[in-house]
Amino acid sequence: MDDYIFATNQKSIYENFVKYMKTKFDVTDMGTIKQVAGVKIRWQQDRIELSQERDINDLLQKYQHMDAKPSKWPMVSTPGDFTPGAMNENLPDVPYRSLLGSLMWLSGNTRPDIRAAVIIHASYTNCYTEAHWKSLKNILKYLKGTIHYHIAYTKPSTKASPSIETEIVQFCDSDWGENKLTRRSLSGCITLLYDNPLIFTCIYQKCVAVSTSEAEYYAISEAIKDGKHVSG
Repeated sequence: MDDYIFATNQKSIYENFVKYMKTKFDVTDMGTIKQVAGVKIRWQQDRIELSQERDINDLLQKYQHMDAKPSKWPMVSTPGDFTPGAMNENLPDVPYRSLLGSLMWLSGNTRPDIRAAVIIHASYTNCYTEAHWKSLKNILKYLKGTIHYHIAYTKPSTKASPSIETEIVQFCDSDWGENKLTRRSLSGCITLLYDNPLIFTCIYQKCVAVSTSEAEYYAISEAIKDGKHVSG
């Protein structure tokens, strides 16, 4: 048994496809998709909303944060405040990597607002301390207060200029060498297609920038790659 997602804006294509599949396999047509891989899909008249409230609730229960006080920010300290522990030695007996993996899954699907915090904590996977663990759990507190957040995709505006085939807008930024382990800078970029978030990335730069300007140019370069990918 396996799940298969098929999408089309033409009813006849959908019906013919399902009919053909039923001649080859034992198929159950579940109709309009409502949830996939933990992502809840809510259909509105002119928009689609994606959220992961159930996954967040599961994490809050698993790590006993249901009654925790919500945090206003994913991180309450800067990467420069972290002091790495000894590499793979005397690591605290806490499920740091397990929680990190769960948060990575959330941040890559519907919660880009925690992506930077997750990536920063991921760089201490083999040298985390109690301070890192406390900071990682703060992301849970932030999610508790923002559990209703979702990503929405809407139809392009009918007022858009007919001469513009696609409307792509990008925002990018970077810090400068905040990571004490490598001194590499962190780049963040979001690519919007008709105001819809299509690609959101947050990665450490591959080289060590020697100035804030160099770090910014590197971030712009990575953003342009995403833009070219979207525009085809």
